[in-house]
Amino acid sequence: MCSVSKVNEMLKETSAGTARRAPLVSTVQLKHAREKYFVVDIREADEILSDPLESIQVDAEVPMGKLIHLARSSSTELDDWKNNGKTIVLLCGSGHRASVAASDLLEMGFDAAVLMRGVIG
Repeated sequence: MCSVSKVNEMLKETSAGTARRAPLVSTVQLKHAREKYFVVDIREADEILSDPLESIQVDAEVPMGKLIHLARSSSTELDDWKNNGKTIVLLCGSGHRASVAASDLLEMGFDAAVLMRGVIG
């Protein structure tokens, strides 16, 4: 599992502009070309419970720390995501964490993007 300090470090890197920026996907794009995307909600469980999504179909719920840990480890859990021919669209509350995680995934060879403006848009 990714520690809080590691997540904070990743947030600082992205804010400083050292990480590769992920492309943005709008909710309109998502709805009109759903078959092109694999949508992952990276919010924490309590956030998902307090603000469930109704207008966006989510394919997986994996908190940011766990997602980055899985992507960086030799785990094969994300191989299907990487090789399914779809863009992984990450979403969180505001879009900031999703931007950090998507940038990290891009650096690891994943096709990743961010839901524009996050859930609370």
